[in-house]
Amino acid sequence: MEIIALEEHFRNAAIEKAIEKVIPPGLSDLLYGPGSHLQDLGTDRLKQMDAMGINTQVLSYVAPGTQVLSAAEAVPLARDANDQLAAAIAAHPVRFTGFANMSKAITGGGFPTDSPTFKISMREYEDMAIKVGDKITIEINKSDNSSGT
Repeated sequence: MEIIALEEHFRNAAIEKAIEKVIPPGLSDLLYGPGSHLQDLGTDRLKQMDAMGINTQVLSYVAPGTQVLSAAEAVPLARDANDQLAAAIAAHPVRFTGFANMSKAITGGGFPTDSPTFKISMREYEDMAIKVGDKITIEINKSDNSSGT
């Protein structure tokens, strides 16, 4: 029997540093424990998966994430996290798949298809799809304090 673990979280050091400015100190560590183990998308994570009998993890970025940041900050950080995710999937395509990080700061808070921010988010998704094919889908964080600024 194949075991697939859904929405397994990972963290990115640059996003963690950015959100420390806008959330109460230590909140992420309080919610998820010290974050360094969630930054690993390689050997240690794979060993833990093997120990638990997990064949595949569907990776997603842990909350709070880019949705608490301004669009100017969120867009490049989400891209960096997506690149981190794409690299992990490319390195271990049988073991990992994932949700691209698309906060409402990127999508503009909704899906008016003629908006510039929607077009940016679709380009980001297309970029991820080119990198990892059908191993990716979109996750849009609904709680948003960015106001698109």
